Amino acid sequence: MVVVRLLIYFAFIAVSSNYVDSRIIRIKKPETPTFDFSKYHGFPQFEQYLRNVASMNPAFVELREIGKTHQGRSLLGVKVRQFKFIA
Repeated sequence: MVVVRLLIYFAFIAVSSNYVDSRIIRIKKPETPTFDFSKYHGFPQFEQYLRNVASMNPAFVELREIGKTHQGRSLLGVKVRQFKFIA
């Protein structure tokens, strides 16, 4: 009887562990493109970085044009939405 209970207990743990692992895998973390912040980057490189972040994470990041530079280039504002975990 004790052996049967132990087998049932370990089977339950194995099934529970697989269930938890499968749920963890489904959670998608925000993606970030590589960018070296220790170096100076010009306006076009930084703008491209922001566009890459927004395209990789459309559920979290939205870009908005908030104005123009004196050279006529777009000034981008970044809106980061709150992450909501949906199980």
